[in-house]
Amino acid sequence: MIHGRKSKKLVVGHLLSTCVVGILVLLAAGSAEEDPETKAKREKYGDKISAFVMAQKFVEQNLKSPGSAEYGWQTADECVTELGNGEYLVKGWVDAQNSFGAKIRNNFSLKLTYMGNDKWRCTEGPYIVGR
Repeated sequence: MIHGRKSKKLVVGHLLSTCVVGILVLLAAGSAEEDPETKAKREKYGDKISAFVMAQKFVEQNLKSPGSAEYGWQTADECVTELGNGEYLVKGWVDAQNSFGAKIRNNFSLKLTYMGNDKWRCTEGPYIVGR
């Protein structure tokens, strides 16, 4: 076991090296830019994350208590299927209060179409079924 100045130097050195590595990782992540082809495709057809967020908004419009909606740890990759040409099928679940105030898990599914300019249309559903 090392005592005194040597142990303090080791701790400080370890903290500094950890901070430097953390800063480098953040810089590398922040500098990653979307390639032009991917950006153009996203602007024309939307993306899974936006489809998932919009699906939640459409689902909440059909709940008794939209403010109580909780979607847990579901991700767009798990819940969204890209059908092509800006169409997406979204399936997931939401915990929300019913008319009696009891929180119930409901499965939902809906089909969305990206219209451009951050506008979405729900073309099927939302179908919401309690478990």
